[in-house]
Amino acid sequence: MKRVLKNSSGFTIMEVLISATVFMIGFTTLIALLSSTLSKFSTKELIVARNLACEYMNKATIESDITPIDTVLTRSEMSFHVKQTINQNDNLAKFQITVTREKSDKIIVDFYNEIVLSDK
Repeated sequence: MKRVLKNSSGFTIMEVLISATVFMIGFTTLIALLSSTLSKFSTKELIVARNLACEYMNKATIESDITPIDTVLTRSEMSFHVKQTINQNDNLAKFQITVTREKSDKIIVDFYNEIVLSDK
């Protein structure tokens, strides 16, 4: 004689397989997202690059220093390429300061600003 269980609880094998598949797809997507984010720039590198760009932007705007810059600097044991380009029309100067990694030339920080030059 066969016994039939009336109040059986639990999940079927199909429900378990489907939920495991959905979990693995989500987990794989999360790992791929994290690895691509971590491989770009470190927080320290971003902070140092931003500080360099701010330093050069302040020098350009406060001192009205309109000389182009293209130099490599080492800060916190990291090398950065700092480039300042200037377009000047009459009394308006447009600045662009770009900080990149020295070896790979990946742009870390890109600042833009415009200042009105005083007549001296």
